[in-house]
Amino acid sequence: MIEERFQAYSEAKISPEIRGDFERLAGKLIPRWTLESSPGFAQLASQAVEARLESLSGIAKRRELERLIAQVPEESRWRLVLARFELDEGRRDEAIRNATVVLESQPGNTEALLIRGLVLATDEEWQSAAEDLAASGKAGEGPRQAEALLRSYVELERWREASTFLASLSDEIRNRPSFQDLARQVERNEN
Repeated sequence: MIEERFQAYSEAKISPEIRGDFERLAGKLIPRWTLESSPGFAQLASQAVEARLESLSGIAKRRELERLIAQVPEESRWRLVLARFELDEGRRDEAIRNATVVLESQPGNTEALLIRGLVLATDEEWQSAAEDLAASGKAGEGPRQAEALLRSYVELERWREASTFLASLSDEIRNRPSFQDLARQVERNEN
C-alpha cells in the first residue's frame, strides 16, 4: 500500500499542485476499497466520489447522495453535500432536515450551522438564523451567507453587531449592490 511504503506522505512538504495531481491520479488508479482502508488515503476515495457527483445533476445527484447516506449513515459529508444541494434547489425543508441530522451528532459542525442558518434566514427566522450563521464562523466567507447574517442583524435591530460584521467583510463583498441598502440602514442606526 502506498501510505504504508511512504509513511511520511501525509506530512511531506509537497507543492499543492503536485499533491493534487498525484492524488487525482491515485484516485483513478487505486481501487476505492483500497483507498478507504488506509487512513492516509481514505480522503482520496471521497474526492473521487465528489468528482463523480459533480458530473450528475437533479434527480440523479439526489439519488446518488441518498444512496451514499444509506450506505454509510455515520458519514456526515454526504448528508452535508445533499443539504447544500437541496438548499441550492430551493428545497429548504429537506436542507434543514439534513443539516439538523448532522448537528444532532456533531453539534458544532460549521457547515451544518451555515446551511441551517441560510435556510432560517430565507424563512425570516432572524434570531435563529443570526445564531447559526454567527456560530458557523463562515458568514463572512461569501456574499450569500454574509448578506443573510447582515440582514438578520438589521431585522433584529442589532446595530452594533451589524456594524462590526459589516466592517469585517472584504471590500468585494461589502461593495456588492445587494449590500448597499443594508449598509445604509446600519450606518443610519448604529449610533
